[in-house]
Amino acid sequence: MILQENEYIGAYLMITTFPEGVRLGNDRLIQLTKSSAEKIKVLLTNEGEDSVLRVKISGGGCNGLSYKLKFVDAFKRGDIVVESSGAQVVVDSKSAL
Repeated sequence: MILQENEYIGAYLMITTFPEGVRLGNDRLIQLTKSSAEKIKVLLTNEGEDSVLRVKISGGGCNGLSYKLKFVDAFKRGDIVVESSGAQVVVDSKSAL
């Protein structure tokens, strides 16, 4: 389970404290539009309140970068949590490079 403390903003759960090795980033790492943030919030209601959207970026060779999105229930050491447009996403430290 990823929550230690949390805060509700409307019907959306915001994680406010993180396990050791997980830090808060800023929206220079990833920026969400208001409509994408709202869609994430809607999808999270189906996933459960302890879930967060993980964004992973990997090299795609000649095709450019590849983006993978997945709802997860736990953070990993080195993760960076970003709040943008009222939604939270988690990015692993390798993808943040």
